[in-house]
Amino acid sequence: MSLKHGILGLLTYRSMSGYDLMRVFKESINFFWTAQTSQIYRDLDNLEKKGFVKSRMVVQDKKPNKKIYEITKEGKEEFIKWINKSAIKEMSTIRDGFLMKIFFGATADFKKLKETIETYKAFNEEEYKRLQQVNEELGKFERLVNDKKESIFWKLTIDKGLLSIKGNIEWANHALKTIEEISREE
Repeated sequence: MSLKHGILGLLTYRSMSGYDLMRVFKESINFFWTAQTSQIYRDLDNLEKKGFVKSRMVVQDKKPNKKIYEITKEGKEEFIKWINKSAIKEMSTIRDGFLMKIFFGATADFKKLKETIETYKAFNEEEYKRLQQVNEELGKFERLVNDKKESIFWKLTIDKGLLSIKGNIEWANHALKTIEEISREE
């Protein structure tokens, strides 16, 4: 997925400012796609140049003016074209520096390797809690789009995230136990 398609997808729900998009990214899809504010604004500019979104300036009292972005007909067509395209290449791209270190772990200082895995486990435990909270707050997002079918698919992504993170935690426990056993043998 590219960030531009995530932006187009969110704009199918309602018109938003760049700030609104950033907030919605952080509150909803951040567990599988992160974006920096500067990236969002850069892609919004590019999407507008391509005619996929249009913007209008909203004048505000006692606040800076803001640009509101809306998806165009061409933007919806681009989004639908992307969403209906097979995603196998997108999901099979793996580059994981952490796993590269584990792969070569036999030459590592086991104490430091265990610390790294414990940090990884703690990170995943926090992510699991955060994603559970997103799951609990799903109703808030359902009200934004007023479409029950949308939330079913949101829930599927949350379920995958929770299962993946739970698997990461189980793997970390297994790795720590394995390294401990190897340490005792030396």
